[in-house]
Amino acid sequence: MKKPYRNFLWVYLSTTLSALVSVALINYHFDPGELFHHRVEDTISSILLKGKNAAGVKNLDEGILARKVITDRRSTPDTIIMGSSRSMTLQSDHLPDIELFYNNAISSAVLHDLYAITHLYQKREVLPKTVIFGIDPWIFNPKSNHRWSSLQKECDDMVKQLKLTSPPLVNTAHQPNRWKELISLQYLRASLKSYNLPDPKESIFELSDEIVKRDILNPAGMLGHATVRRSDGAVIFPLRERQKTGEDTSRDSAIYNPTFLRYPKLSDHNKKCFEMLVDFWQKSGSKVVFLLPPYHPDFYARVKDDGPATMLEEAEVYVRSLGTQLNVPVVGGYNPKPFGFTASDFTDQRHPRPKVMASLFSSVSL
Repeated sequence: MKKPYRNFLWVYLSTTLSALVSVALINYHFDPGELFHHRVEDTISSILLKGKNAAGVKNLDEGILARKVITDRRSTPDTIIMGSSRSMTLQSDHLPDIELFYNNAISSAVLHDLYAITHLYQKREVLPKTVIFGIDPWIFNPKSNHRWSSLQKECDDMVKQLKLTSPPLVNTAHQPNRWKELISLQYLRASLKSYNLPDPKESIFELSDEIVKRDILNPAGMLGHATVRRSDGAVIFPLRERQKTGEDTSRDSAIYNPTFLRYPKLSDHNKKCFEMLVDFWQKSGSKVVFLLPPYHPDFYARVKDDGPATMLEEAEVYVRSLGTQLNVPVVGGYNPKPFGFTASDFTDQRHPRPKVMASLFSSVSL
């Protein structure tokens, strides 16, 4: 190769490499998607582990937060709950006889997440005395999306421990490859746009229990419109949700499309995976409780008329039958009518307010 060409090739390669390194350094530093840093999750977990409430919670990876809190806490809770956001409103106040309670529910939880959280506690060696499973019908749907890829390793480890031939059936939601994003021009544009934006962790602040109780419905108070993660892991949804009337939630329920219920039958494989998980907890000496969080009455009635409610009914029949078989108490039910819950007891079509949880557990002995 002639010298001019060698020089050109050298300049080209060194320039390209320098550009890629520059892009990678910028993307890694600003990291608008929190692919390389966990500043938000670190801040929230440090507040929770101090026994305080974290306000201003948004845009976080709930899987990473769950790992940090479970791994870093000093003592294992006596009682925990696992489930989706429909179980997030169960608070320690609702379980006055329990010394230490923690709510490990994460949004859109599927069996993968229940397996992962179980493994995180199993690694602590001392397991909770009681585990409450907040059971949603979609965990038996083989086409449910797996949202929190950050917990995949823990799920895989638990699958191996239980010697499952295959993991729970689920669609893996698309997750960005963070190493590709490191040199991505699209991610670079997002990084540059975030230059003048405040650090996400700066929007998070801690609040005492007294302030949370005082300002729960006061838009001018310190709580404001923020989402709050309580020190016991339970979530207080934003003010716009807390202030909704029964008419508001009924209107929401009328337009909600329950695609998560549109599947032909409960997956036998997912049922087996769930049963093996319950078996693990029972053989470990923990008491197991099943929670069926109710749905909004208008939503439940509508989907029953439309047909998809058969999955609600089939899932509940299966869970109650399993509870009888394994001597596991079942709290609640998807149909709110037998419990006397009305539209005002929900923040939307599927999320019960804290008072629903308080009512359901008022006569339950854990």
